[in-house]
Order: sequence, then C-alpha cells, then structure tokens
Amino acid sequence: MKKLILAVLALSCLSLQAQVVGRFGNGISQKIRVGSIITAASITEPTADILWYKFNEGSGTTLTADVGPNGTTSGGSGYTTGADGVATHAFNFGGDTTAKTTDSAVTYGVNVITVTFWAYNTAWGTGATPLLSSSGGTSTANTWMIDNDEGTVRCIFQGTTTSLLRYEGFAAPSNSAWHHFAVVFDGSTAAGEITVYVDGAVQSTSVNQSDRDGTSNFGAETLYIGNASGPSFWGGYMDDVRIYGSALSAGQVVKVYENPE
Repeated sequence: MKKLILAVLALSCLSLQAQVVGRFGNGISQKIRVGSIITAASITEPTADILWYKFNEGSGTTLTADVGPNGTTSGGSGYTTGADGVATHAFNFGGDTTAKTTDSAVTYGVNVITVTFWAYNTAWGTGATPLLSSSGGTSTANTWMIDNDEGTVRCIFQGTTTSLLRYEGFAAPSNSAWHHFAVVFDGSTAAGEITVYVDGAVQSTSVNQSDRDGTSNFGAETLYIGNASGPSFWGGYMDDVRIYGSALSAGQVVKVYENPE
C-alpha cells in the first residue's frame, strides 16, 4: 500500500509539469505550467496605487483613471479590441497620437516603481518611438521612459543629474500580437536597477549606460503615452497601463499578466 501511495504521488508531481494551453479572449494562445497556476493562485493581484488607465472608455478623448489623474487623447484611430478580448477596450494610437495626464501631474513620492502595460504592434518600425514617458522624455532629473528604437525596447531612467542615467535594452517581441510588459525601476541605490518582464517572464537586458546618480524620488510629472512631446509617435495599440509605487515580485507580475483589464 505504501508503494502504491508513493507511485500515485509521483504521477501527480509529473502531471504538474505538463503544460496546458490557456487562451485569452483576444485569441492569443499562451502556454502556462500547471504548477505556475497553482503558485499564482496563492498570490493576490496587486492594486495599482499611482496610476491606472484601463482604456475602456470606448469613445471620446477623455481617459478616466481608476487611480491617479485623468487624461486625454489627441489624434489616433480610436478604440479597438483590448488584451482582455473585449471590443473597444484598447486604444489604437495609429502613429499620430499622444495620450497624457491632464488633470494634474503624476505624483510618485517613491524612488522604486513598477510600470505595466499591454502593447500590440504590427511593426516596431524605425527610429525612436516612445511608448511611455514621464515628463515627455529623459531630459529632466528623476524621470523615466520606455521606448522602441528600431526593434530594441529601451528602458531608461535619470538620476539627479540629467546627463547621468541607467539605460538597458532588449529585443522587441513578435509583431501583430498582444504582449504584456512590466518594468521595475529601482532607484533606491545611486546606480539604479531595471528588471523587465514580457508576458510574465523575466528578460535578459543589455546595459548600455550605467552612470545614474542619486536616490531621489521620481518627480511629479505629466505622463505621456505613445509619444514624448516630440515628433515621434508610436503606431500600435495600448491597453491597461498601471504604475505601482513598489517593486512587484515575479509572482505579482504573473498575476497582473493573467488578468488583463
């Protein structure tokens, strides 16, 4: 009997290593380990405490924030099907749109943040095209930016001196599909640290510059989406933008990834 019980337990453990295929409502197949699902189930989905734009308005130019200041869109091709598979739950930036906070600046009050969002692009294009940016770029101290530079996604954040920053990049994921990004900007040390997740998995990045200085909190700035107050515009879709005032754990990132809104 003891051997039989051990055999059953062994088979159960093997079954947890099997892969299952989950399908989001947007038609994207995603392989997930059963063991990961069990682990994620024990983790509570974190609540964005600095900013949350769901892009669920469906029409108009006003962005109603669930958390943080409201915003507006200018230009673009209107709303499209979101990462959650629901029609009009994402915004098509169309290569000519800026979305930004307008009611007030985004106030951080911390030097560690996590930025998460869903992005869909038909082609990552040429030149530098910002996805999200505080202050419209990185020419101001204690700011951050995530952009695409000809197929390389760049994550940059300034220190207290504007010419000194931390800049890391990684290859952009496949086109014509929704992908979830999570970027942890940890400015609690002078050099800073960046951790990147795509579709719930941590990414290897190349460090291009690492002379950032200072540990000051991120500044209270306007958030730009799809542009950085300049002539370059991002041409894809965006959905479910969140900013947290802490470093999310790997398990928390997976939880956010599994629950697009």
